[in-house]
Amino acid sequence: MDYFKILHFSREPFSNSPDPGFFYKARQHVSCVQNLEISIRLRRGLNVVLGDVGTGKTTLCRRLIASLDDDDSIESHLIFDPYFGTPLDFLLAVAGLFKCPVEPEKPTEWDVKESIKNFLFKKGVDEGGTVVLVIDEGQKIPDFCLEILREFLNYETNDAKLLQVVIFAQTEFEGTLEARQNFSDRVNLLLKLGPLSFRETREMIHYRLNRASERGRSSIKFTYPAVRSIYKATGGYPRKIIHLCHRVILALILQNKTVAGYSLVKACAARDTASRPRRLRWAVVFVLVSALGLWAAFQYGLIPEDRIFYRTQTAAVSARPAERVSIDFTPKKPAEITAGKPEENAVEKPGETQIEKEESAAIAQRPPDEPAAEETMTPPAAPLEEPVKTSGDAPENPPAPIPEFLGRIAVKSNDTLSAMVGRVYGALPKDMVWKVAEANPHIKNVNQIALGQVIAFPVINATAEKKDWEGFAVRITRFSSLGDAYRFILASPAVRPPMRIITSMAKDGTMHYDIVLARRYEDDASAREAMKTLPPELAAGADVFDGPPPGAVMLTEWE
Repeated sequence: MDYFKILHFSREPFSNSPDPGFFYKARQHVSCVQNLEISIRLRRGLNVVLGDVGTGKTTLCRRLIASLDDDDSIESHLIFDPYFGTPLDFLLAVAGLFKCPVEPEKPTEWDVKESIKNFLFKKGVDEGGTVVLVIDEGQKIPDFCLEILREFLNYETNDAKLLQVVIFAQTEFEGTLEARQNFSDRVNLLLKLGPLSFRETREMIHYRLNRASERGRSSIKFTYPAVRSIYKATGGYPRKIIHLCHRVILALILQNKTVAGYSLVKACAARDTASRPRRLRWAVVFVLVSALGLWAAFQYGLIPEDRIFYRTQTAAVSARPAERVSIDFTPKKPAEITAGKPEENAVEKPGETQIEKEESAAIAQRPPDEPAAEETMTPPAAPLEEPVKTSGDAPENPPAPIPEFLGRIAVKSNDTLSAMVGRVYGALPKDMVWKVAEANPHIKNVNQIALGQVIAFPVINATAEKKDWEGFAVRITRFSSLGDAYRFILASPAVRPPMRIITSMAKDGTMHYDIVLARRYEDDASAREAMKTLPPELAAGADVFDGPPPGAVMLTEWE
């Protein structure tokens, strides 16, 4: 028997699914839906809704679609997760939603764009309808998808846009808009959601209880102090409110009660939050006592002055446990890396101990007045050819062991974990993000990563034989650091073909990060033809890449 039927509910009152039937009409949410509907019916083009995690964006998104479905002249489509590996993948997904016919067996980007354009003109001009594309989780949208959306927004008549786009995203998407002026200029509405007030929190709880009740009025009551405690514990964020109220309902069933009071709510909330603040308080006390003791010892001459720095520095290294991943959790700006200088690159070395890693990281840090790598980054001047051994070389050593990690990247503004994973591995299977999160215990929420966090990217698939490589690629350049390769892709011209990183390890253990075009070519001639279409700044050092040399290990797959 479902637990909610015990309390005479027809359905779960505090489900974490975005059910439009439980949409509580808070003032800001009602205003948001009304403004979006007006903009869509006037066919104004692009609209963006921003909000922190848990402010009700997804529920609002479903409510908007439900309200538009009542009008036969409006055709709405939803993209749940907008991360795509290539522009063609995104175009084919949109064409599939619109049910546009795509003629060629292997269509090009131009073919799909033409099909979508013809569909929009037919619907908007010939039939007088309105086509709406709603995108949830908008902070994951790659740059090339934004460029395609900008092109779609150029399809218009003298008085209306042919495609209406509504993007629901976390607040970090605002930085993306600021960085792309040619896209943000097309935003008709920019709406921002915040948490609920205390009054709205109380009304939302009562609304959900009555909505789910079989009788239309719930017998379950939350006292005023209980609601006040819920508001204090959740800050008015709808997702947190729903989660806490769900736990309270379960507690009422176990205790055979129908009234939730202050003590019960406080106990349920404490299960999630009490242990962590307590540990934090003790940590603060320990640090203060230790600092006071050190100061007293120095003042009374118990510690020689010339030994203070040495002991402090040694403790900072030796006190850290030998973890699988060594990461600095502080959100300070990490030391940047200059391409083509192996001694400054933070590359995972097989067999390197924890203390050696710490010492290497300390040596690699540049003075604070040195310019950041992304501001001065240029492709490495060293030749891309592998060194040729002469007959006088020493006998070959056994192959180096496969490293545990491809490398590490510090989170910058507008980075999302899914986008970083897609760029590093070149694809985004459903479990790839979770595998990266498992390798980084400090990531508590895959949808929230902090500026300055250092993320380690594990080796997930390694192919030991060159025969597994098929076809030819256009290589733009090569780096010896994953961070440099990643930032090169981000710093490349806005109008550029999609690129990806191919990571391999030479037999001697040297790591190579090759930047190649995302498309694979059947023969050398086709790859050289593609090189002619590159922008001058990318074509300067480009060459044809037919895979890593014999003996090298492919550390990322190319599907």
